[in-house]
Amino acid sequence: MENMRERITIRDNNQFEIKYTYPLQPEEKNTRYFVEMFLFIPQSLNINHKTYGKSNFYRDSTNYIRFKTPDFTLPEIIDGDSSPIQKTRMAVKELITSPDSREAQENYNYHLKMFSSILKSALRDEEERLEKIIDCNELNQSVDVMVNTLSRIILEFRKLHNFDSFLSLEDRWKTLFALSDEYISIISEFHLFKVMELLSKKAETEKYAESSTKLRNLINSECSHRFSSGYPSIVRDNSDNETFLYRARTLKKVMGSILFLHTQNYHDGKLAEQFMLSLAAGLAMAVAMLIILLGQKIFGNIALCLGLGTVISYMIKDRTKESSRIWLSNWVKKHFFDYKTLIMDNLNRKIGECRSSISFLKQSAVPPDIMKIRNRDILAELAGGSLREEVIYLRKQINLVNAECNKIWTDFRVEGLNDIVRFNLREIMNKMDKPERELYFLEGEKWGHTDSISVYHLNVILRYGMAAKKIETRKIRLIVNRNGIRRIVETDIGNIT
Repeated sequence: MENMRERITIRDNNQFEIKYTYPLQPEEKNTRYFVEMFLFIPQSLNINHKTYGKSNFYRDSTNYIRFKTPDFTLPEIIDGDSSPIQKTRMAVKELITSPDSREAQENYNYHLKMFSSILKSALRDEEERLEKIIDCNELNQSVDVMVNTLSRIILEFRKLHNFDSFLSLEDRWKTLFALSDEYISIISEFHLFKVMELLSKKAETEKYAESSTKLRNLINSECSHRFSSGYPSIVRDNSDNETFLYRARTLKKVMGSILFLHTQNYHDGKLAEQFMLSLAAGLAMAVAMLIILLGQKIFGNIALCLGLGTVISYMIKDRTKESSRIWLSNWVKKHFFDYKTLIMDNLNRKIGECRSSISFLKQSAVPPDIMKIRNRDILAELAGGSLREEVIYLRKQINLVNAECNKIWTDFRVEGLNDIVRFNLREIMNKMDKPERELYFLEGEKWGHTDSISVYHLNVILRYGMAAKKIETRKIRLIVNRNGIRRIVETDIGNIT
């Protein structure tokens, strides 16, 4: 059984991104996951429930839910009768044979986009695998295999428009193929550059000269192909490259659209909240009536006493209603979420739901094991709690219907869903001190001033998993200042007892 996992990255100067992957469990009717995030913010920044409410948090966060791209290695993309390239080849032939068939058109559109998405994911995974290789010979051999395999994949894909009668297809289908070809070229070039950059950072770079040459040759080949094909996505030095960035971003959305899901958001617990408010009003009215009846029994029908009792009962009723409303409303917030999100496929079939909420916690309300992880570094421990922090608490519950998910694709297995959350810290960073500081230094007989950078540490603790299953806990430290996010550091939490 595959476990849930996550990946945290810097999106830009202001945003960091967490991508959760929820694997399906085919043997179960439903798959349920939970996610908790504790974000510790220095109290000096004045970020609290009064200055930064729920609406601010939801405004500064963006959420996307999509299918996890089917897993294939680069060789698996091209080898075998059930490989993605073979399925794409069959889809092209089917459209050529039956150009007016709605099913053939949808199949063609589906396979071109799926092939592009699978290749993008496989290149990313291959790049990450190469980063972990230490041995020089093994790395050179792996790069050689990557270049040769990618060259074969690109060649076989471009052969598809050489089929007889391909040019007789409608312009929109030929255009879609050209856009897929352009996107494949762009992503191939990007990851080849990333591998070449990896080799350039190695010690004794001369040992990787041959591999770097092969990478450079394939990059040149792709640049030449896009130029000769009339694709405007060419990166040029001393240019703003606006066209390239726009097309790359747009093509990524177009090709990735095959994986994205529809969502509908609703307020969670709205009915329960209204019921509790009605209950508060009823309770207050019952208390008022009890006081009036009690007054009549004690004082009879004396007008002054009756009027005074009515006023007192109204006062008590008003306070009882308000106190009950606050207490019952807090009860609803504690036991329900802020939002319920329905997750649906392209045919609007429900395949799952996600509930989420956000709140500020007092440090005394943070679970002891989470506080123990937070204070695991020596500086926090020596501070003895004197460094006060505000704690933003985000929680999610995800329920996936396995049977419905497996109906989506006919020729690829749905392995899971990706939940992509982006957090914008700009409002928090605006409250930070200026990042540039001037310090004194002494080196031998020389002394003077030197520039320095002031930063803040925002600690993030993630806890996630399946109910009654293995639970994962990670601690992340965001190093930030007013100019933006500088880096992300994962800290060792050791054994929590």
